[in-house]
Amino acid sequence: MKTTHTLNPIANRWNAPAAVPLFVALSSVAGCGSVPDDGVATVDQALTVEAAPSRTRFTVDRATDGTDGVCQANRPSHGTCNLRAAVAAALASPGPVGIALAVDPQISAGEIALLAPAQSRAPAIAIEGGGKTITGSNDSRLFDVGAGVDLALARVTITAFTAFEGGALFNAGTLALSGVTLAGNRVSCFGIGASTAFAFCDGGALLNQGTVTVGGGSRFDDNQVSASALTAAFTNATASGGAISTSGTLILAGAVSFARNASNASATSGVHPGPAGASADSSGGAIVNRGTLRVVGGAIGHCTFADNTASSSASAPPSNTGNATSEGGAIASFGGSIVLPRNACVFRNNHAAVDPDVHIE
Repeated sequence: MKTTHTLNPIANRWNAPAAVPLFVALSSVAGCGSVPDDGVATVDQALTVEAAPSRTRFTVDRATDGTDGVCQANRPSHGTCNLRAAVAAALASPGPVGIALAVDPQISAGEIALLAPAQSRAPAIAIEGGGKTITGSNDSRLFDVGAGVDLALARVTITAFTAFEGGALFNAGTLALSGVTLAGNRVSCFGIGASTAFAFCDGGALLNQGTVTVGGGSRFDDNQVSASALTAAFTNATASGGAISTSGTLILAGAVSFARNASNASATSGVHPGPAGASADSSGGAIVNRGTLRVVGGAIGHCTFADNTASSSASAPPSNTGNATSEGGAIASFGGSIVLPRNACVFRNNHAAVDPDVHIE
């Protein structure tokens, strides 16, 4: 769309409709006037500009969750637009979509799935938190980001979410975090049986199978994954990635910190007349990587891992001994690739039986 705007010689400013977003105002000049040295242009001067691509916007102005939310695009919804409804409306919109949080959303009706239409990509969605907090009820994760979905989160805190894997976020698409805090999210799994019991879970805050870029100002604090296997003659518990578990691509690209995240595994066999055994393994108090992990750009010299823990315990009668291992109090990487320049990050007071900071196999 072409739009012509003229200069008001009295007010010395461009007359342009306020609703038209503009970008570079230098594409062509119509008329034959010129701007004199005093900066006041003649009336016959005009400037032709291109209208910028429009972005559909929704404003979340209702904190409570539910499937009855209603959102209006590019105008106030008068207290009817919750986060669940805003995401549903965004997925049904053409082109890029922005969602702004005007309240602190409470999520109580289960995870919010972001799924692309069949054989196509969903519109790119950007959620601008404005410093707000999204709080769960510790019975589901927040977002399930499907393949073919681009989601950007900025300036928001996400807390009190719980799932079997990926406590707050599951990503199979493309996810970007900037100024995001993920704090106090949990993953837990439990196994019990007569002869065998197994428990395996990972990703206290985030499970990634796609691509995640973590930008500056992001924090992962006090997230936890816990696996427990009990009672059976043979028990096995495995926990990994107190904050993040990734088998895709994880890029730390800005100043980021990981503090007090934990991966805990516990296996306890019951009393049985025959043989018994217990095995527990914990890895990556903050991050476990089985894909590609890269620390680049603004993260170099500005990433911190402090007070993260990988711990395990195992016990089997009659001696009450078992096999317990823990590796990588901060980062554990198995079979993937890792780019971690020397001195790129600060590691402080992390704990594990093997390699309290970084463990690579």
